[in-house]
Amino acid sequence: MLYENILGYYGDTLADIHEHGYAAVASETIEPYGNAIMKQFSSERETWTEKLFRGSARGLRRVFRMQTSK
Repeated sequence: MLYENILGYYGDTLADIHEHGYAAVASETIEPYGNAIMKQFSSERETWTEKLFRGSARGLRRVFRMQTSK
């Protein structure tokens, strides 16, 4: 189990590095993490503050609608 999960993976990684070079393997390995970081800090992503205020505005509208419908 140790061999298959850790040493096997380590050996495969070393073989990839030997075949493709360290920079290529490191770049390929790091790419998904870099993409996730860029997505996390994207200006197109709604922040928690925006969600809070948008949710609060909806709640206030609902309250005022209930008061005016009486």
